[in-house]
Amino acid sequence: MRESRKILAFTRPPMLARFDGYDYDCSKSDLTTPIWYRIELGNTGDEEMEMFTGPAHSYTVGSWYGSDRSYLAVDLANPDDERIFEFTGEDVFSAHIAGEPADASIQAAFESYSSMLARVIELKTQDGTVLRAC
Repeated sequence: MRESRKILAFTRPPMLARFDGYDYDCSKSDLTTPIWYRIELGNTGDEEMEMFTGPAHSYTVGSWYGSDRSYLAVDLANPDDERIFEFTGEDVFSAHIAGEPADASIQAAFESYSSMLARVIELKTQDGTVLRAC
């Protein structure tokens, strides 16, 4: 992941990325609304980071820009698992408050970080310029 991450690591502020789909059938795979993800490690607030890394065993690598409706993360409980997972912040918090496992709603989205980056079809700069991926 460290090597693959270098592909977008140079951008400051981080560019937004839009995918052509997901490798797995996850909660966002049938959504027709375009989702722009901010690809950045640990891109959450302190409260979210505590919940995600603790009870949900996840470390974020991306988030739906301007929303908590979708996060992309790696599985901290299984470091050999290279998949990227998708979840909503609300689902994780709700499950935890209800006494259920916080990671119950987390679903596989991409086979790996590299696979996720291979599915990028557009990038958006801070000024709103959209660049089509080749």
